[in-house]
Amino acid sequence: MKRNDLIMEKSDYVAIKKVLNFHRHYQDYAHKETLDELREQLEYTLICDASELPKGVVRLRSKVTVATKSGWWNTFQVILHDDGDNKEGQISVKSTLGAALIGRSIGDVVLVGMPNSPLSLEIKEVKWAVSEDEELPLLK
Repeated sequence: MKRNDLIMEKSDYVAIKKVLNFHRHYQDYAHKETLDELREQLEYTLICDASELPKGVVRLRSKVTVATKSGWWNTFQVILHDDGDNKEGQISVKSTLGAALIGRSIGDVVLVGMPNSPLSLEIKEVKWAVSEDEELPLLK
C-alpha cells in the first residue's frame, strides 16, 4: 500500500457511505465540499475485514494524535455524527479534519484549512476502540 492511500474496515465504510448518501443535498457549502471530497475518496478506498485492517489506520471511534512541524499537537476521537463537542476532543467524520483523517495511517500527512494557507498535520498515533468502554493499547 502506498503512503496516503485510504483503507477502511467494511462496517466503517458502510456507515460513512450511509451518512454521505443521506447528506447528498446538504445546503451548508463548507460541509458540502468536504462531504463531496470524502465521497470521491471512498471510490478509491481499499475495504477489508476488521481482522485484515493494518495497525495504525484511522477508523471510526479511533483516538488520533496529529502534530505540526512546529510542535503543536492534539488528540481527537473520530466519530460518525457531529453531535461530538470539540471541547471533548471529538471530531465528526463529516468535518474537514475528520474527513481528512479517516482511512489514513500513522505517518500520513493531511492538509486542512483554507486553500491558500493549509495546515499540514502528520498522524503520529492511533488508538482503536474495541468497544464503547474498552480500548486497545496505543499504536505507534
